Amino acid sequence: MKIKKLLPVALSVVLLGTVGVGATLAYFTDTAEKTNVVTMGHVDIDLKDTEITIKNMVPGQPLKDINNAVTLGENSRDAYVRVRIDVDGDTKNPENTIFAVFKAELENNGWKYVEEKNENGNVEHYFYYSEKLTKGSITPLFDYDDKEKEDDYKMAIPVKWDNTMADKEIKVSVHAEAIQADYFEPKKDGNIIISWDIDSEDIKIKKYEGSNATTETPVGE
Repeated sequence: MKIKKLLPVALSVVLLGTVGVGATLAYFTDTAEKTNVVTMGHVDIDLKDTEITIKNMVPGQPLKDINNAVTLGENSRDAYVRVRIDVDGDTKNPENTIFAVFKAELENNGWKYVEEKNENGNVEHYFYYSEKLTKGSITPLFDYDDKEKEDDYKMAIPVKWDNTMADKEIKVSVHAEAIQADYFEPKKDGNIIISWDIDSEDIKIKKYEGSNATTETPVGE
């Protein structure tokens, strides 16, 4: 009889012990947090003499005061560059145009001429520079540093111009555009860049707001 009375008491003690252990459980824990900061770079160019006005000149006279050059900013990432040439008031004779004079000199200095159509179907005249520009570099469009006398200048008013061009004013606009060189593959013919091969619907060439660069031109416009 005494044993039967003691059994319920023993069970009660065991249950109380279990509740007590559950109430005092704890674990070693720790937390850590780190923020990864991604700082973006930029492409920054400047162009000297973006618009050239030619007036009061005569056939055969050298255009020696035209010295456009593309400068890549000191803090810029490496970039590829191209320029677009627009001429207003040029002669209609395709063999004696001011554009042809500029084209010949640009090609002589390593710029590849490519005709491209914009979204309206109009032909635009681009010149691609195949070498990658590095920060602080200055790339001349027309190199006159080695010219010792006036006769050495190849850029000149066409000698075949006559009175049909008398008193005319011609404006030559130079638009420079740059695109990052890292992680970008332009279209090439051998080692010569012939296109950036970018779709105008997806990528637009815009001005970097932190600079004095002169371009804010959507591709193909």
